[in-house]
This record gives sequence, structure tokens and C-alpha cells, in this order.
Amino acid sequence: MQTELLHVRGWPEALEQARPTPMVAGLAQVLLWPVGAKPSQLDWQILDAEEQQRAERFARSVHKERFVLAHAGLRRWLAACTAAKPEALRFARAGAGQKPHLQSSSIHFNLSHSQGWAAAVILDGYEAGIDIEAIRAIEPELPQRFFSEKEQMALATLTGEAWLRGCFCAWTRKEALLKATGAGLALPLRAFSVSVLHGAPAALLASELPELSAESWNLVDIDCIPGYCGALAVPREVEHVSIFVIEGEDPCQ
Repeated sequence: MQTELLHVRGWPEALEQARPTPMVAGLAQVLLWPVGAKPSQLDWQILDAEEQQRAERFARSVHKERFVLAHAGLRRWLAACTAAKPEALRFARAGAGQKPHLQSSSIHFNLSHSQGWAAAVILDGYEAGIDIEAIRAIEPELPQRFFSEKEQMALATLTGEAWLRGCFCAWTRKEALLKATGAGLALPLRAFSVSVLHGAPAALLASELPELSAESWNLVDIDCIPGYCGALAVPREVEHVSIFVIEGEDPCQ
């Protein structure tokens, strides 16, 4: 599978370059953008009622603002790819806890955001999952609670910053796979194993779950934002991944 990384200056250039029309089978496009600014009134207005209600539930204004910028950005990108207006897009879910999809469309997408950055993937005809996390201090007991024995053994060979980075490599790779299946954390995290070492190829190594066959999924690291760790999960049929980064500073740094 081929991957390419491109940096773009602002939303107009991003929507022009990261906009395959029609969508190309076997191509996954990833877009990363900063979400640290204040959202505009237009950002709020293009969200639907459900998204606005979810935004209002945040107790802290900074979390609400990041949510609005992440979801408004996704709508703008989906609209550019489907020749629709951002506010006209309609989402549906197959059931409770299932990830949303575009109504009456073969285009699939997934969104993640953490602190000052958001990441999304769009592709035609295939499911995908994406996760991005700001690297931060975590409890030492986290691997025992969420990771498989194989992953714990790999992490036990690491210390300090390498251990912390390995934990986030493992978490984002596992989360991306779970989001790709649409089941999320309903599936047991300890029932499958991914590679954990930073710099080693991202891979699903073993799985006890029929939804997560190691022969069916590819993992791609998203390692282009300092201080963050990310991963993309796509079916083996996907042959090319283009990653676009909208240039901007992370206000959380």
C-alpha cells in the first residue's frame, strides 16, 4: 500500500487538493486540521440539531469549541467531496452506538479529535477507522487494563518516553481498528494484539475476533503532528492513502 503526505495552507487549498470527484475506489484520504481557534457563527450554523445538542453538553467552553470546529471541518470536507452544501448533509446510524454514515451515499468517513487537532478519513465503498491522541501522562496500570498479554510484553521492554509513546501507538492502532468495524469499545480490547513499537510497521498481529481478521485490515501510522500519535485502519483492498495536513500551530503546546 502506498502512502503520501502533503501539507496545505488553509481550508481553500485543502478542499481543492483533498477532493477526489468522483471518489476513487481503493483510495483513502486523510485530513488533519487544527481546532484551537474560536469557531465562527457559520461553523455553528452548518451543524445539525443533534451535533449542536452534543456540543452544548460540554461543561467547558474549550471542549465545546473544539467539537464544533472538528465537526464543521468534517462537514466542509464531505461537502466538497459530494458537491453538496455542508449544512445539507444528513447522517444516519445503523443502530445505537454505531458510527454515523452519509444517507444515500457509498462514501464512508470517520472522525477523531484530541486537544488542538482533528483528523478524518474519507473513502468510497469501504469502512475505515481513525484515531488521534495528544501524548500525555497516563496511569502505569493502563496496559494491564486494556492491552493484550502480547502487547504488555512488548511494552515491558520499554521505559520512559519510549514506553509512553508505545502505549499511545498501541491505543490509537487498537482504537482505529475498533472504529473501522463500527463496534467501537463494545469489542474487548484484550482480544486482539497490535504492534506497539514506535517506528515499527503498524500491524494487527493476532485476533480472537471474527470482525478483526489480521488478513483483512491494514494499519497506517499518522505520525506527522509533533506531540501527537495517530493511526488509520483500512481494509486490505485500499491501495493508496493520501494524508493532507492543514498547516497551523497547536495552541495546546
